[in-house]
Amino acid sequence: MLKYLIEKEFKQIKRNSFLPRLVIMFPLVIMVLIPLVANYEVKNINLTLIDNDHSSLSRRLIHKITASGYFILTEVSASYENSLKSMEQDYSDIILVIPFDFEKKLMKERIGDVQIAANAVNGTKGGLGSAYLSAIIQNFITDLNMGLTGPEIIPRYRYNPQLSYPIYMVPALMVMLLIMICGFLPALNILSKLIPYWLIGFVVMTICFIIARIVYSLSPAGSLLTIYVYSFIFILGISGFGLVVSNYSNTLQQAMFMMFFFVITFIFLSGLYTPV
Repeated sequence: MLKYLIEKEFKQIKRNSFLPRLVIMFPLVIMVLIPLVANYEVKNINLTLIDNDHSSLSRRLIHKITASGYFILTEVSASYENSLKSMEQDYSDIILVIPFDFEKKLMKERIGDVQIAANAVNGTKGGLGSAYLSAIIQNFITDLNMGLTGPEIIPRYRYNPQLSYPIYMVPALMVMLLIMICGFLPALNILSKLIPYWLIGFVVMTICFIIARIVYSLSPAGSLLTIYVYSFIFILGISGFGLVVSNYSNTLQQAMFMMFFFVITFIFLSGLYTPV
């Protein structure tokens, strides 16, 4: 009996013009677009500079900041008051003030004080921009001190050497797609409809691997067979969860809202947007 029910479901899927497009287009859009836009990298930060020191070290620091790729030097101001006016007019995101005795204190005391003022209207850009700028300045001072006192220690990132955000996003998005396809859709159906969605889940995973390889040059370091085996267990669990939601829902809309609530909760607890 189950054989004929499954055959019926595959025929219905074949007649459904929307579902095959969903299986192809949904992973394509999610895998290509989201890693490019949904990240915490902030670039093109407009920087206003007030260099009161005009020394060789202050010029080296400015060069290091502009060469980082995060900041655009939009204005060199003579006073802090003028730079605040630029920030109020939204021409500047961050103001960096280098004091008169910057080089002198660095060479004598190995300590350099600078002032950073950030426009907090855009809280994310202001906060991350200040953090980037602080890290660059701290790295500059550390490099200078290491050059004077001894060898430099250079960290190496083994998992993600270039700290490219898509490398963190792509595996998480693959799991999110499995939840959406293999958990959300079966919640709207019953047992004979689960098996086709299990197979569709593997098709979606394969599409994701192909997109990750072509677009981001990412491929699994381990065994593909191991990934597919554990994906089968995961798909079985999430599809069963969808079946439970279906059993306790009286209408199609109720099942959709219940699964939407749980899927959003799973995504926020997955480590994709917040640390585990």
